[in-house]
Amino acid sequence: MRVCAHESESVRLWNALVGIEGLQAGEGEDTEDAFARSTKGGLMALEFGTAGLRAKEGPGWNRMNAVTVALTSQGIAEYLLAEEEGVAVGGGGTTPSVCIGFDGREGSLSFAISAALSFASSDVKVYLFDDLVPTPLLAFATRDLNCRAGVMITASHNPKEYNGYKVYWSNGCQIVPPLDKGIADAISRQDSLRTSPAQWTPAVAKSDPLVSELSAEAMNAKYVDGVASAFDFTSTSGLGEENQVEVVYTPLHGVGSPYVGRMFDRCGLRPFVRVASQDEADKDFPTVSFPNPEEGAGVWTEAFKVADERGVNICVANDPDADRLCCAERDGADWRIFSGNDLGIMLGDWILTKWKEKQGDSPDGRGTPAMLTTAVSARVLQGMCQREGVHFEETLTGFKWLGNRALELQQEGYEVLFAYEEAIGFMIGGTGVVDKDGVAAAAVFVDMLNHVYKRNTTLQEHLQSLYDKYGERLYKQGYFVIDATINTDEVLAGLRREYPSEVGGLKVKSVRDMGTGLDTAEESRVTKLPWSKGDKMITFRFHDNGFCTIRASGTEPKLKYYIDLPTKDEDGSEVDISAVEDNISSWLA
Repeated sequence: MRVCAHESESVRLWNALVGIEGLQAGEGEDTEDAFARSTKGGLMALEFGTAGLRAKEGPGWNRMNAVTVALTSQGIAEYLLAEEEGVAVGGGGTTPSVCIGFDGREGSLSFAISAALSFASSDVKVYLFDDLVPTPLLAFATRDLNCRAGVMITASHNPKEYNGYKVYWSNGCQIVPPLDKGIADAISRQDSLRTSPAQWTPAVAKSDPLVSELSAEAMNAKYVDGVASAFDFTSTSGLGEENQVEVVYTPLHGVGSPYVGRMFDRCGLRPFVRVASQDEADKDFPTVSFPNPEEGAGVWTEAFKVADERGVNICVANDPDADRLCCAERDGADWRIFSGNDLGIMLGDWILTKWKEKQGDSPDGRGTPAMLTTAVSARVLQGMCQREGVHFEETLTGFKWLGNRALELQQEGYEVLFAYEEAIGFMIGGTGVVDKDGVAAAAVFVDMLNHVYKRNTTLQEHLQSLYDKYGERLYKQGYFVIDATINTDEVLAGLRREYPSEVGGLKVKSVRDMGTGLDTAEESRVTKLPWSKGDKMITFRFHDNGFCTIRASGTEPKLKYYIDLPTKDEDGSEVDISAVEDNISSWLA
């Protein structure tokens, strides 16, 4: 919760506290929002959520800047030190540590320094990377160094005006409840700075005894070794570079290029063709306004241009912090951009194929294989797992849930091979990264690509063969914009009074309601997924793992929907996905 204090008072407080040029408040049309103040007693209005912080950069209590980063870091340090496992220095226990990484966005380095010195002021040991890093490397380093937490300064694939602060816990996963609430409460109590903004400089950070410079090159070497050990690339590397498929790669002005390059080199993959106009990290993102490879052909213009010039048929892209992966294949005079679900089944199938080959050599001591995806991703992976004897689970949306559940499955004796979400996020099991990882996924994708092309088959033909084998699906996601006359709470309440028995002509087999905890597919009639009273998400399940999920946005006037269906209903009739979509729309009438 936040309110806007009298503007001049809030701005005066800001300028008095900051006191250095570059962070001083100016005048602008968004001044009122930027300098809104918290109602919880602290200084910050920018709210900490399960993804950490993300907002436009600029001065103010409700913007991403070195001050709000410092206050956030103070709050996390307070939370760390209050935990039973991390006793404060001098209290008879160990000193907790934090690893900090940053990307190439405007302000990212200064925010990382502000965070480092703020943690150090609370007697928290800090490992600060000495260069730009991708998010997966920060997640890896957090586990490798046995840190209590990790912080990545990045806004991922958001426009250039944004930056963010993503938090990982000691297990290398993004935080989940109740950690997020405990941290948010600690941040909300921060009513002063423990360090002076004038001291937030590289020189001061270098001289602080609690801040250690962490070699990105050395940590990356450990990371790529881990990927090369976890996955067998020899069938491709043995071909020799000249016999491998050539691919064009773009990091979309992000940090990915040197890291994907080193990964390919370590795994014996052919060096990629660079997109010179996008190859280096650039805070201005001059060729794309929204650097997200999911956003359609416009984001791929530069890569397709290079591919046309070189006669290359495959393009690969990471988002700017390289935790997501997207790929495209030439399709006649056009290009086919593969969805996250397309890539999910292709990668899942290839990883299982390689696992079976390895199991044949030494089957003893290997756990039951497991794969995961989210509740809103397509169900073709589930069909594959059911047919191949692989344990399958779904989680709530987001890799914070996938990663944490993957670790739980490992503790239960499963060997987690793969996890993915439809938003082009992929985790390769056994690499040391329990989060989405666009760098490792790029290498595994290219390994699979070479196997497919060696059979004189295109990726599109290969994908169709997988759908033929495991069941083709109809998938669609979107949203309806809700005007002021529609109350989504009333819409959901109406559905809950009497859940529909059919949606779009399809018989509802079961219902899962994350706002009541109901799951009629469970013997207990209680969902196995974490749920909260009042959550605005309901799933209707159909024949052959089909589903329709509706979810009301908490921040925008939208009702989002996700539909995944088999091509034929249980009576053999053709399934019409648009009928389901139309039925959802009717609920808003």
